[in-house]
Amino acid sequence: MLSTSSDKSRECRDYNIDIMYDDNPYNCRQLINSGIDCSLVGTNYWKKEKDGLRIVANWKELYQEVNDISMQQSVNEMQTENKKLVKAK
Repeated sequence: MLSTSSDKSRECRDYNIDIMYDDNPYNCRQLINSGIDCSLVGTNYWKKEKDGLRIVANWKELYQEVNDISMQQSVNEMQTENKKLVKAK
């Protein structure tokens, strides 16, 4: 999503986006506080203001992180379904 909005969390909710990457620490914190999984893309900002933010330095790291998050979500969904099946028996 390309956005010039000062509140990207609203647009993420509107478009059902649950993973976001931004190059501005302020935006990342705002998104995280709104419940959206966000990482800081490596820029000059992150050298100073990385406190508590996950950082990806390049597209390869970003791709790997999206895969990792996606895999964890799939595992969580499978565990939830398994619990439902066990309760149904």
